[in-house]
Amino acid sequence: MLNTVTMLLIALVAVGCSHDVTLDDIRAMQAAGQMKTSVQPLRDMVDAKTDDPEVYFLYGRALSAIGEHDAALWPLRRAMESEDWLVPAGMQFANNAFDTGNNETAIDVLDKVIEVSPEKVSAIVLRARARVESRKNVELALADADLALEIDPDSTAARIVRILALLSLEMVEEAGEALEAIEDFAFETAPEEADSARFCGARASFAKEKGENEVADERYTRCLELFPGVEILVWDAIKFYEGQRDTERVLSILEAAVEDAPDLRTFRIGLAMRLSGAGRVDDALDVLRAATDSSNPSIAGGAWMDLAGLLIEFDRIDEGVEAFEKVLEAEPNPSPELLFRYADVLLIGERYDEALTLVESMKVPAHQFLIRGRVHLERKQYAEALAEFSEGLQAWPDNPVARYYAALAAEGVGDYERAVEEFRYSIRAGASQTDARLRLGRLHYAEGAFKYAVVILRHDLSNNQVDIDMAELELEILATQGRAVVVPEHLLSVVNRPRAWQRAVAAIARGAKLSTGPAGALKFMEDTPIDWTEVANKLLLRDYVRYLADDGRVGASITVAEASVTAYPDEAAFHGILGMALLRSSRADAETGADEAAENVVANPAKAKAEVDRAIELDANEPYALAGAGLVAQAAGKKETALDYYLRADAADPSDSAPLQQAIDILLELGRAEEAEANLEKVLERNPYSGPAALKLLELRVARGASDEPRSVALAKLAMRFGGEGPAAAKVLKAQ
Repeated sequence: MLNTVTMLLIALVAVGCSHDVTLDDIRAMQAAGQMKTSVQPLRDMVDAKTDDPEVYFLYGRALSAIGEHDAALWPLRRAMESEDWLVPAGMQFANNAFDTGNNETAIDVLDKVIEVSPEKVSAIVLRARARVESRKNVELALADADLALEIDPDSTAARIVRILALLSLEMVEEAGEALEAIEDFAFETAPEEADSARFCGARASFAKEKGENEVADERYTRCLELFPGVEILVWDAIKFYEGQRDTERVLSILEAAVEDAPDLRTFRIGLAMRLSGAGRVDDALDVLRAATDSSNPSIAGGAWMDLAGLLIEFDRIDEGVEAFEKVLEAEPNPSPELLFRYADVLLIGERYDEALTLVESMKVPAHQFLIRGRVHLERKQYAEALAEFSEGLQAWPDNPVARYYAALAAEGVGDYERAVEEFRYSIRAGASQTDARLRLGRLHYAEGAFKYAVVILRHDLSNNQVDIDMAELELEILATQGRAVVVPEHLLSVVNRPRAWQRAVAAIARGAKLSTGPAGALKFMEDTPIDWTEVANKLLLRDYVRYLADDGRVGASITVAEASVTAYPDEAAFHGILGMALLRSSRADAETGADEAAENVVANPAKAKAEVDRAIELDANEPYALAGAGLVAQAAGKKETALDYYLRADAADPSDSAPLQQAIDILLELGRAEEAEANLEKVLERNPYSGPAALKLLELRVARGASDEPRSVALAKLAMRFGGEGPAAAKVLKAQ
């Protein structure tokens, strides 16, 4: 998918032909802050194979300034090969690495800088900050802070990082003494706003670490009133309030930050992402659209790029492509990176022929191989895709995205050993660039290698963030091991985000069910304080009602569903859940269905249908109600009607696999095997390691005489590796 936190628009070079620009001109441009303008003439000098290390430093600095941190790495490394430019290039490289969360890389580079410039306070302080952030060798961070203060006793940055190191080492008394020493600091009149904000935030952070949340709240509030647009303070406060599950406070902080610093992209992105996470997609898009009107071409271009990414993330593909084309309209001579990004957008929009046409205008061979490989991959031409990626990787071996796509292509041909190796390489090269950790974690989980899965998910946590999908998978895996699950510390900030807590609870319950059956899932959910009548918990209620029925407590499932309908009679999901509970009671055997609320277990399909119909009346796309309507129609022998409902339910909620499986069964009953195959492929797209689905699809292919086709061989390998063993799979593989 399009990475919405990447490159900015490349503007027109305003000084005429770039070949006429001298190095003195470029120095003047950068001194005047015209970093963007200096990019093209510097690129021309680099393309001309210059040996001047200053050119590589200036090029890396310019790319860094416009947000192209990845592209800046190579020229900065090249500049660092010169003794004269090691320090400035190394500092820029280390700052880039630190800003993007690559703390270990920053530390390695800073070691080299400090070795040749041992009294450079800014390098020592940055290394201390990176060590604090990485939470490794924090004692060395404290030593760095002390060293910096020996060299420059007035360094405010060194004072702050020393306090943070003390807090990380849980040296609370010492940190308190350091804070008391600056208690009377005049925040409003300090020479550097960022420094005074750090001091102010340090006091709030100290209260937070001591567990004094009310004091921390008061201090963060005061600091944010004084410095609403200082990044280090804003993000520290957000971490605190997200821990308190105070979503509205987080949003208000970011809204104030955007108002105070409208040109700062990180605030816009942070606000947009959290608004979309809270279901306010249009508000999120409005935040990004507002910045497209900026008079600064770089800001406007970056905003169009971000807007395109968010639109595509929410499947508004055509709008996303149009937004990206706004970027290209302002750039008659787009950089190779921009063309590559546009080709990626075309692929997401399934405009494959246009992407292949664009390849012909690309000048970077590795880009050409990768785009052609992506087209083959999207068209399910896995062998051809793997060949293209393999060729491209010879020129671009450390590209994590290329390695990731090579892994997907290897899976497509059934070569899981290579797929695992490519996923691992992708993770080592850049774990944050793809979802390789999640994908490989799922692979290992599906084959029963639980410990390997958890190790992969936890890879280099100090430098790589964990998202809710990864958190869900880890929690489910931990729960399958039959132990009470305590949410690990590294997942707390993730599961405390809006709507994430419910997903985390659902994941643990799923794992408990796999481990000890529905009773285990029910015990966990009943021990967790959940208000079943709260609309935000409707998906948890759905699962809870299912587990009750699976455990033979059908009457109890109806009782809890009825309570939710009573509390919110206009909530479609609650009517759908009650309808499904009643349908289960209609099918329940009188003895196995009896429980403490047996009087509710009455075969009443008419009442069930009434609830389902009411849900669809309230919301025509309520997935559980549509699935229930499918069951009602199927019970009445109306297979075509049932099929339509199941497919609608699947479209409304692809995360629930049951309706699509039921649709496939009906298609087979109706003799529509070709459609059944297409839908089984859809199942495997969502769950690529489902051995049973692979076996079912393989059996259909074998029945129509396609057993020797490459896709059938790949399905046989998939089935055998992931629990779908059967005669058809064994026979296909034996014939190879």
